[in-house]
Amino acid sequence: MMKNISKIIISTLLLITIFTCTVNSVAADGMIIPEQVYMVPYEPMPSLEIKNYPEIKYHIVNVTINNHYVITHVDQEFYNPYDEILVGTYIFPVPEGAVLSNFTVIIDGEKKSAHAMDADEAKELFQQSVVEMNDASLLQYLDNNIFSCEVTIPGDSSIKMSLQYEEVLTMEGGMYRYMYTLSTEQYSSSDIDNVSVTVDINSDKNIDAVYCPSHTITTERISSNKVLVNYAVSNARPDTDFELYYSVTDQGFGASLLVFDEDDEDFFMLFFNSNGQQSETEDLISKDIIFVVDESGSMSGEKIEQAKDTLKWILQKLGQNDRFSIINFDSNIDAFSDELENVNSKMIEDALKYVDGINAGGSTNINDALLTAIGMFETAENSNSPRIIFFLTDGLPTSGETNEEKITDNVRNANIDGGVDASIFVFGVGYDVNTHLLDKISNENHGSRTYIDPGESIETKLIELYSKIENPLLTDISIELSGMDIFEAFPDSIPNLYEGSEIVLVGKCNDLAQNVKVFVNGSKGEENVEFVFDFETNSDSKNSFIPRIWATRKIGMLMDKVKLEGGTEELTE
Repeated sequence: MMKNISKIIISTLLLITIFTCTVNSVAADGMIIPEQVYMVPYEPMPSLEIKNYPEIKYHIVNVTINNHYVITHVDQEFYNPYDEILVGTYIFPVPEGAVLSNFTVIIDGEKKSAHAMDADEAKELFQQSVVEMNDASLLQYLDNNIFSCEVTIPGDSSIKMSLQYEEVLTMEGGMYRYMYTLSTEQYSSSDIDNVSVTVDINSDKNIDAVYCPSHTITTERISSNKVLVNYAVSNARPDTDFELYYSVTDQGFGASLLVFDEDDEDFFMLFFNSNGQQSETEDLISKDIIFVVDESGSMSGEKIEQAKDTLKWILQKLGQNDRFSIINFDSNIDAFSDELENVNSKMIEDALKYVDGINAGGSTNINDALLTAIGMFETAENSNSPRIIFFLTDGLPTSGETNEEKITDNVRNANIDGGVDASIFVFGVGYDVNTHLLDKISNENHGSRTYIDPGESIETKLIELYSKIENPLLTDISIELSGMDIFEAFPDSIPNLYEGSEIVLVGKCNDLAQNVKVFVNGSKGEENVEFVFDFETNSDSKNSFIPRIWATRKIGMLMDKVKLEGGTEELTE
């Protein structure tokens, strides 16, 4: 049954991937279409089929966005790996309304200029290439503004291209969309050594949501008005266009709404976020946090030392209004304090000394360790602070209660059903981690899980996980959209909002109105707050990625259920 489920899931993901790679429109990216290959001294080779594109050695894109005015600078190098001379046309499609402000082709130190191709010229070139190369995908570039340059590349030689174009982005659904075509990189005759897209976003207003549906990016928030985005890959041939969305707001919290109508099915994607710069003390919510650290024998050596070093780093990052404790466990349960302690210099100093004394040895009593932490919250003086359990383990339950179902039931009953409502963030280390158990603990207790293989840096991953939950901004969040009938949206439960993070709600709906009002309610410490946003909906073909994101989220939810509940016939269907 599980094998059949895996085949179904993999087939579905493949279909989504194929769909993703074929529907995107082209904005900009250079390629060389070979017209003829010659032998020295320039005799055509009629027996050689024209099918070999040159290699692309690197493709580096630097984008600067200043209040939605965009300058895109592109550097490429093309290499002819054959002994023969390659003659072709370098083409570069640019977005509608964009202006090509600089273009340089350097061949043997000589610069060449480009000219704009008219529609008939482009159509003739592409159609001829389709026939000669049996590659119909070239026709997708016909509807773009195209600049071109005739090039000749000697055998075993390279040419370099450098160009720049400028454009203005317009807002749609509260978001700005930037697109750069990477899909033509599939025409390289070999993998590309280095492909990168760096986007420097600057705005007079606060930058909120930054979202890339096409590629895995890293995002660095320099300030509330400046964000750096980077995509980089080596030894690859990207075949999907780079899409980037971002929104701005004058408020500390913002929202954006995108919609898409496909075959009478309406899809939406809602972003709710902070601007990443809420670090004033009065804006942040104090938290109650308990660190539950596995010190069983299998954690000995480098793992326990890394865990201790990271825990000491986190302790010194706690806020002045936070409360905390530490529980370390093997077969026995020990604690720094039996109650939550207020953060002050003396208490942190004592906690650091306590961490130094943690040593690995013994078996693993997960059940009692987590119940002890939950019990500490139950007996603590009541507060409206979010409750967090930071749970680090590397093994299976080998002591105390070892039945997985009973452990998950015990934890859920004490925490959720008991009204404690702590979020349990699980950090699993090693190959032998019981992911079935830990997944279920995090899923049923408002948390998430992170796993790390032996040899990876525990410190880096732990710091990354803690940084995501370091500063709570809103808790107990509910979202209501007036003007649409939602019948399937993900995630099922809305998580807390932390500084610099965002909530993404994607779903299907009926009866999508022209105007939609979004209500976001939550708790900010002891204060209940509400944010209201008004949107005018406009379905756009550029938002065609939303159904794929929705499908991916649904598949992920079903995969989690299969993993936790087993491969029932209903889940398989």
